[in-house]
Amino acid sequence: LEQFEKVLAGRGTPDHPIRAIGIVGETVPVEVDLIFADKLQPAGFESLVKAIEGRPIMVVSPFEAHYRHGASVHLFSESGKLRFSLDRKLLENKNFKVSSQLLRLAKKVD
Repeated sequence: LEQFEKVLAGRGTPDHPIRAIGIVGETVPVEVDLIFADKLQPAGFESLVKAIEGRPIMVVSPFEAHYRHGASVHLFSESGKLRFSLDRKLLENKNFKVSSQLLRLAKKVD
């Protein structure tokens, strides 16, 4: 989460900075753009997905099970490097624009 906060610092617009949070429960703040779901068990994750349905919130998780059930980005390590899979359709359905550069960097795009 600290790395996401560093990357996102200064991004967005003055009226709408991008806000990222780590989450452990089902309560989602109103003003959030990205959730890092590294501490949620499967049942809690399912509740989170239902709670944010229809909201433009990107969910990033290091768990493949989360990725298959509603996370739009799956982070994982491969040969000592950080990689990610990306669910393009899910992101676009949440009104995110996925850049061609991001697509080229992804290990897998669904």
